Amino acid sequence: MMLPDGSRRRAPGGVFFSLVKSKGRPKDHPWLKPGKKPARPTESGGAPPKSHPPKPQPVPPLPAFFWDERISVIEAIGETRGIANVKITVIGRPGKIVDKGTCVVTVMRSTSVPSLPKGLPAPPNASTNYVVYIAAKQWRKVEEAIKDPEDILIVEGFPQLDAGTQSIAVVRYQHHHQSAAIRAAASSGDKRACLAGVPDGQSRRFRCTQAHPSR
Repeated sequence: MMLPDGSRRRAPGGVFFSLVKSKGRPKDHPWLKPGKKPARPTESGGAPPKSHPPKPQPVPPLPAFFWDERISVIEAIGETRGIANVKITVIGRPGKIVDKGTCVVTVMRSTSVPSLPKGLPAPPNASTNYVVYIAAKQWRKVEEAIKDPEDILIVEGFPQLDAGTQSIAVVRYQHHHQSAAIRAAASSGDKRACLAGVPDGQSRRFRCTQAHPSR
């Protein structure tokens, strides 16, 4: 069979498709008709039921945990308690300094609760006194610098509830000061500036953590 222009003979495959197109007739079968395909028959002969994935059910919100509920929770814990090594970081301006020879004592007070992650119970705002005990030798290292009213004192120590004074006693084992200039440089992202002016022998990791709380 030649091509329509008579240039050459058709290949066997070309002959087949030409005859199919010109003389072939489709069989009368539903699969060959345009439109929707009929449902495949099941073994029982009926059409299979349509299956739709179940819609996901909305997750109900978790009940909020309020500060007033803490007593019942602690009672439920009972005596099954863990073991902890505790330290506290107190940041701010010291109050009046009382020199007792081998150590100095000052009181720092917090009056408000900071922003807490979602889901945590928010305790009410209340004044909490922190009585800070600092060895005299360590205090001398920052005594002059902390006289600047723009500087802050950063104390790490062991905390313990002092029932006799209704306060939290903080026995210092590491402290330093941070000037306003260092804080301004740290907030601008200058890491080298946040390390400058801090007494030697302190933890560099701790200093940068204080200067860059978001890291």
